[in-house]
Amino acid sequence: MTLSSRVQDCTITCNSNEVTQKDNAFVVTAPGASVTLSFEGMRDSETYVLVDGLHYAGTSEYELYFGGRETDPLNLYNRTRWDLLPRERRQEIIRNRMFQGDSVTYMKIPMKSSAGVVSTLEYTTPFYMMYCGRHDFTTNLGYAQEPVTDVTISFPHTGIYTYDSIEVVCQPMGHYPDRIEALKRCTLENMETGNDTITGTVHMDSEKWLCLAIPYSSGWRAYVDGGETELQRANIQYMALRIPAGEHTVRLVYETPLLRAGACISAVTAAALMAGIVVFDGRRRKKNMK
Repeated sequence: MTLSSRVQDCTITCNSNEVTQKDNAFVVTAPGASVTLSFEGMRDSETYVLVDGLHYAGTSEYELYFGGRETDPLNLYNRTRWDLLPRERRQEIIRNRMFQGDSVTYMKIPMKSSAGVVSTLEYTTPFYMMYCGRHDFTTNLGYAQEPVTDVTISFPHTGIYTYDSIEVVCQPMGHYPDRIEALKRCTLENMETGNDTITGTVHMDSEKWLCLAIPYSSGWRAYVDGGETELQRANIQYMALRIPAGEHTVRLVYETPLLRAGACISAVTAAALMAGIVVFDGRRRKKNMK
């Protein structure tokens, strides 16, 4: 499918004093503060928000009062406000200052479009036990017939959210049903499954990729008309192979990875063990004969 997506020119508006945009960063001083991305949008399209290079640095409540302009650009948490806090509350903030900044390891950042669709960006910090180093995200705000003209992003925690870029992309979907029907014309037919094998036939009007809804594994081998063909990872988790134009027979064979190597190692180990037993038994017999 040929994509005809368009990047939208957008403006960013901070919706309260609790969030401030500084260069490529949002400084958030209260949970739930939000910004809005405004753009023209497109009819009959899907809307995506792309955030690249997202990083989060947590801010403790103590840092809001005493971290300066970096953590509180509008000076909302000033010394006067600190002095008005009850003594017990100030002591609690001081006790927790060493831990609150790094306490956030996983967060959900909600995004809501003008069409009412809510989607969530899930972000983890290096302190999260399943952290994978991901900092680039694409969030789908769904399909709408009328143009989506804004997206509101809410920040669940105080801190500094830095980013390399934020883009809004619209993908027209008017010809989507026709394109799906065109893709359906070239599918694997007459399928037969056996023990770790799948066979079928396919007709291609031109050279194309045949995508298979089978989880990718290095144990699969593909053969087209009897000749082995390289399998590629497709759509993140599935498989695909290149098929030339015309009618062809496709055969997939699965073998557990490292099965042969494991069998060889087991055979060698068993042979070595038997040889050891024979040697030991021979020495034992000679000793008994003496």
